[in-house]
Amino acid sequence: HRVDRRQRQMCIRDRVNINVRCPNDLEVDNCPGVFYQMISNLVINSLIHGFDEEDEGDIELVVSKNNQLLFIDYKDTGKGMKKEVLDKLFNPFFTTRRGTGGSGLGAYIIYNLVTHRLDGTIHCASQVGEGVHYHIEVPTH
Repeated sequence: HRVDRRQRQMCIRDRVNINVRCPNDLEVDNCPGVFYQMISNLVINSLIHGFDEEDEGDIELVVSKNNQLLFIDYKDTGKGMKKEVLDKLFNPFFTTRRGTGGSGLGAYIIYNLVTHRLDGTIHCASQVGEGVHYHIEVPTH
C-alpha cells in the first residue's frame, strides 16, 4: 500500500506532539510572514525527515526575548542527522530524499529567511538518534 507524501504527513502528525512555549506578551516588530514561512518549513522538515510513519515523538518550539534579540529554539526528537548531512544541511539542492519528492531547498530557504530577511543567525546541532536542535537569533526590529 503506497501512501503519498501528503497522506504520510497527516499520519505522522497524529503521533508527533508540537509544544510551543512563548510568553503571551512577547511583541516583535518584524516580518510576520517570514516567521510563518520559517517555522512552517522547520515543522515540515521534521515531519518528513525526522519521523517515519510509525514513529511517535515531539517537536518543541521555545521563543524568548532579551533586549533587542529574539531567541528561537526549535527541537525535535526524531532520527537526527549524520555529521556528513549536517555539514551540508543549508546547501541549496542538498537532499537525502532525491527521487522521493525532496528538492533540497527546505533548510536552504530557512537559512536565507533567517540570515537575509531577518538579519539573524541560525545554527543546527544533531546526532543520529538524538533529533535536531536549531538555535535562531534575530533582531526584534
